[in-house]
Parts: sequence; C-alpha cells; structure tokens
Amino acid sequence: MIDYISIGRRIRYYRQKSQLTQEQLAEAINVSLPHMSRIEGGKTKPSLQVLVDISNSLSVTIDQLLCDSLEKADISALIPLNDLLADCTRAEIEMLTNTTRIVLESARKTYKR
Repeated sequence: MIDYISIGRRIRYYRQKSQLTQEQLAEAINVSLPHMSRIEGGKTKPSLQVLVDISNSLSVTIDQLLCDSLEKADISALIPLNDLLADCTRAEIEMLTNTTRIVLESARKTYKR
C-alpha cells in the first residue's frame, strides 16, 4: 500500500532542504499552491508525472520519495548518508568510497558474516 502521508512528508523535507517554498515548487512543476499543499499533507495522490516533476525539481530520486512504499528499495537507511555526501566533491566521494570498502572488507574478515 502506498503511504501518501510519508511521501508528502518526504517531499516537504526535500523542498525545505532545497530552500524552496511550497509556492516556488508548485510553480516549478506547474500545479496550484493548494494542490501542492494537499500533496505534502498526504491528502492528494500525486500523479506519476507530478512525482517525476517533483523529483526532478528537488534533484532527488523517485526512490527517495517513495522508499516507505517500495518493498525492494530500502534506501531509507541511506538517506542520512546521502545527505552527508550531498555537498562532497567527486574526489571526496571517491576517497570515502575507497575507505568504506577497506573498512567493510576488514570487518567482514574479522566478523565472518
């Protein structure tokens, strides 16, 4: 079952993180302000096109918006990590990826999953 309240909360979170007002996002995706408010409140089921437009406007993936409703996408635990990495340079991400790989390999050898 799709959790429209969680989707709305997540849209609000990413909109605020992007420092956009509801009005600015509504204008960017060509919907009315009341419609945008109802989407964020979980009172309106957004169309697929509206979700895609929101995703593109906020520079987030559909998985990030729908993660509570998807069985195979368990990215909710990765959202805080994604937020930390959002302003990293490519070089910083590569360094962190390599460091994480080394730590993970060591942990798996030590704890033999």
